[in-house]
Amino acid sequence: AGDSESFTITFTPASMIVYRDTLTITSDAAGNETLQYPVTGRGGLPNMQLNTTSLFADSVSVPQTSTVWASFTNLGGYPLILDSADFKVEGSAYSVLTELPFAIGPEATDSIQIQFEPATAFMIYDTLSLWTNDPSNNSVSINLSGYGMMAEMTLSHDTLSFPTIHSD
Repeated sequence: AGDSESFTITFTPASMIVYRDTLTITSDAAGNETLQYPVTGRGGLPNMQLNTTSLFADSVSVPQTSTVWASFTNLGGYPLILDSADFKVEGSAYSVLTELPFAIGPEATDSIQIQFEPATAFMIYDTLSLWTNDPSNNSVSINLSGYGMMAEMTLSHDTLSFPTIHSD
C-alpha cells in the first residue's frame, strides 16, 4: 500500500503535426483499475527566433563592400528553412550572400551573410524580408542601414607645380 512507480514516455513524431492520444494505465488497485490521461505532442515544428532585428553595415567607400551577419535560432524540433529573401527597395545596395534555401537544425543557431555595396554617398536604408517554413512565423523583416562614402583623394606632394600658360 502507498507504493508508487515511475516510468518514462517517449515521443518520436514522424511529421510536423500535433498529435493527440490517450495514455491508459491499468492497475490492480481497488476502485482504480483503469486510469486514462490525455497526452498531446507537437511533432517536429521549427520555431524561429530572430536574433537580429536591425543591422548597420558601417561606412563604406564607393565602390567597396562590407558584410554583416543576421542571426537566427531554431528553438523547435525540426529544421528551420530560410526559403527566400526580398528587399523593399528595387535595385537595393544590399544582397544576401548566403545561398538560399538555408537550413538551421533543431535547437541550433546560425547566421546568414548580407553584403552592402553602396553606389552613392548617402545613408542607405532598406528592409530585408525572409520567408521560412515556421508555420507560426513564416516571414520576418530585418532593417538595414549603411553609409556610402565617396572615395577620398590625397596628394602625395606638399607642393604642386603648374606650367605657365600663355595666351597670344
